[in-house]
Amino acid sequence: MNAKQSDQPLTERIHGYRSVADLVRGIMAPPGTVSRDHMEQAARAYLVSYLDADIPKRAALFADDATFEDPVGSTVLRGLDAIIKFWQGAKDIRWWAAHDVRRVVVTGNEVMLHFVSTMKVPGLETSRMEVYEVQAFNAAGKICSVKAYFDVACLLP
Repeated sequence: MNAKQSDQPLTERIHGYRSVADLVRGIMAPPGTVSRDHMEQAARAYLVSYLDADIPKRAALFADDATFEDPVGSTVLRGLDAIIKFWQGAKDIRWWAAHDVRRVVVTGNEVMLHFVSTMKVPGLETSRMEVYEVQAFNAAGKICSVKAYFDVACLLP
């Protein structure tokens, strides 16, 4: 599709598509400035870092001015120092989490993850929860924003 076609109303462009899948591909956002592979690998490395509470490895994935909202609606942490302090609090209580990734969606410079998190803290019963998370990347390929979405209905039996 050329630029002129994208300026036309969809009702005029519809005849240029053979299938709904072609239509969807035609209206998707263009690729971002950071490669899909890089973003997906960084998003997965972030999740894996919870297995051994490797805060330095996790922090290396983030921009210094990143924001972190876990869950959305809670206080937004601003800057890597505040985010590391949050992670350290979890490490101090020996929080452990494994994430079973169900879906990775990449659009523009953002990744949306759907995963099931198995969470353990010594002395507490293990829990599982579905999480939806959006990570945005800056031009340098660093995570500049994390927004985790979950509520009580996401807790699994």
